[in-house]
Amino acid sequence: MKRKPRAPAWLLASTFAVTLPWLVTTGCSSDKPPAKGQLMVAFQTDMEIPKDVTSIRIQVTQLGLVRHDASYTLGPDQAKLPATLAIIAGERASDPVTIKLIAYRDSEAHVVQKITTTVPGDRIATLHMPVEWLCWDQVTGSGEDVDDNCGADATCVAGDCKDSHVDSSSLQTYTGKNVFGGASGPGAGGTCLDVLTCFSQGYQTPVDTSDCSVALPSGATDETTNVGLVLPLGNLGICSSSTCMVALTQDSWSGYTIENGRAKLPKSVCTKLAKQDALGVAVTSACPAKTSGIPTCGPWSSVTSLPGSFDAGAPDATLVHTDAGGDAPVDAQPEASEDANDGQVVILPAPELGRTCSSDAECGSLSCIKPSDTTLDGFGVTGGVCTASCDGDATVCGKYKTGSVCVDLNPATNGGKVCLESCTADDAGVQCSGRTDVACLSLKDSATGTMVNTCQPVCSASTNCGTSFCDLGSGLCTPTQPTGDTGTLGTECTGDGGTSTTCEGACKPFVDPGTQQTLVSCSGLCSLGSIGCGWDGASLPGNVACAWAADPNNQTIGAGGFCVELCDCQTTCANPSFQCTEFPQYLKGVYDPKWVGYCSPPFNPDGTPLAGAPC
Repeated sequence: MKRKPRAPAWLLASTFAVTLPWLVTTGCSSDKPPAKGQLMVAFQTDMEIPKDVTSIRIQVTQLGLVRHDASYTLGPDQAKLPATLAIIAGERASDPVTIKLIAYRDSEAHVVQKITTTVPGDRIATLHMPVEWLCWDQVTGSGEDVDDNCGADATCVAGDCKDSHVDSSSLQTYTGKNVFGGASGPGAGGTCLDVLTCFSQGYQTPVDTSDCSVALPSGATDETTNVGLVLPLGNLGICSSSTCMVALTQDSWSGYTIENGRAKLPKSVCTKLAKQDALGVAVTSACPAKTSGIPTCGPWSSVTSLPGSFDAGAPDATLVHTDAGGDAPVDAQPEASEDANDGQVVILPAPELGRTCSSDAECGSLSCIKPSDTTLDGFGVTGGVCTASCDGDATVCGKYKTGSVCVDLNPATNGGKVCLESCTADDAGVQCSGRTDVACLSLKDSATGTMVNTCQPVCSASTNCGTSFCDLGSGLCTPTQPTGDTGTLGTECTGDGGTSTTCEGACKPFVDPGTQQTLVSCSGLCSLGSIGCGWDGASLPGNVACAWAADPNNQTIGAGGFCVELCDCQTTCANPSFQCTEFPQYLKGVYDPKWVGYCSPPFNPDGTPLAGAPC
């Protein structure tokens, strides 16, 4: 039977002394450390009080006899957490003592933890016993027989069953600073974690289920890393109007550890994700790390209670789930991944993939390749693009966003494989995150080896590359001025399609699909009727524009193309092997009325003979 709650004495003092047989008991207070030879038990919670936890019961037994058993009502006007309880050593300090913590919501027990240890005879040791969400409802029995479900010699810690016997010599020597957020006691100006505000500046990130770990935020250190769980709205945890969060503790015993640039989470986190008890894992580097000595902020806190309604927004919703064999979780966002549940990461849509960006912060869990970057073997991307590396796993891209593929944007140098959106011949600009500075170009899918249409950013001029320069031959931005003579687009050249020292862009072979006849001309990558060849899509271009389709089966505005010379009835094409050809229907009105056609080889992109000049 649950004990009747005591008066909220913890409002007056941070520490209580438990009197046991053969033990010497001394008085204690929040501003005076207790005598040496003690076990200081510290309690806090990662949940919201009193919404989730209304009271706790602390039972201390020794040699099978109950020496202390009391319940305490929690709340802003009741007992506050964190708090401590002192067990003081005497002549029989070597006899083990068992501390049992039971956390209730109303009259129902939801969290149980029990630890057996000894009381040091020569120092004050700290035993942390947090009320953790990961251990929620891992209980058996009821009333006086309530226990965790780990058996006689184990207990629930961070959601997993661990040995309940703790060697007191391994425990940290007590100081109030390691319980009350750096302060000597409650109300002394300690630091707490404002969970919602902190994680609203973070983002949700993929979980590697092979070891249940996540990557740290860029630039984060052990001291600035926070990892938390996103729970369904209206659930347990610290909640705002848009999200519920549980901040995990950076602690090898009751939380996660940082190893080789990743946060290794308790195994129970991946179990919770698989069961859909949690929606995802969020990371942030906006606040000091939550440790066993830094509690959460709230009106229930005995450390620092921040003013306000605790209504900060949710972390960036690139939702990530793991699945251990059941159905994939359903997210409110459309276009959920249809990948088979194979025990690996199942990632629901990352809406940022393919978008323009100027920093990683705009890309959620992805990275931003900026114009000034040299990520792609010395090249950057016009407008920036939110993406992820797929060098190690060419199949991962489809999990970030349905239909996305792994491609090498700089295949000439194997510049590094990244994830990009796929596209079709129709309305490519709308498909490619609404961008007009991209071309729907055919590139090799690294996962299958087949050619697929992919949304590739292409620069039209150096003004699109910030402090870098536009390399028309690759469509990428480069920190060095490309070689070659400007104004040569459309002229005849000699080369094999590689970089030319004379061409602005590259010496591009134009191949007749039917006869395999090849003619060459100075050209560059571009987006049909949209951008490229020095034209930004605003004012009419000079005498060069994007009009030759790179793929005969992909001819529409926004599809990939090559730069060619424009012409009218009086124009003589600079390349003597080319002739003036009337614009196809989809380009009519785009470059008119100044130009009536473009200079091209004497064959259509589909291989059929041309009719000649349009006038």
